[in-house]
Amino acid sequence: MLYLNRYITFDGDLDIPVLTMHTTGDGLVVNTDEQSYAQVTREAGDSSLLRQVFVHRAGHCTMTPAERLTALSTLVHRLNTGRWDDSTDPTLMNQEAAALGPALNIASPAFINFKPAPFLRPFAFPDPFN
Repeated sequence: MLYLNRYITFDGDLDIPVLTMHTTGDGLVVNTDEQSYAQVTREAGDSSLLRQVFVHRAGHCTMTPAERLTALSTLVHRLNTGRWDDSTDPTLMNQEAAALGPALNIASPAFINFKPAPFLRPFAFPDPFN
């Protein structure tokens, strides 16, 4: 339990840029998790390090290879430049994914502007070390 609290609990305290990617229709890990993670990140004062992108598709982790590579490219851009710029704009991300060709686009790129509903239970846990 201590290991989970120290390394896995999502308390919003970020030391490096983080890009999350979630499908809008994930029934296994609900997308409201993303809203709550953004909230605790704001409360920790680290929201400038977090960006979240959504793919309009059903299922758990059903992003295409092109969407995954596009997200990785977005994070690499942030690491290389120190800025997010427009890199998480869904229209631009869809264009970048489409440019990777049909072999990596097993479905049409589906990045979308999306705001998850509020998470309905506490998300952050107290730090047992403080």
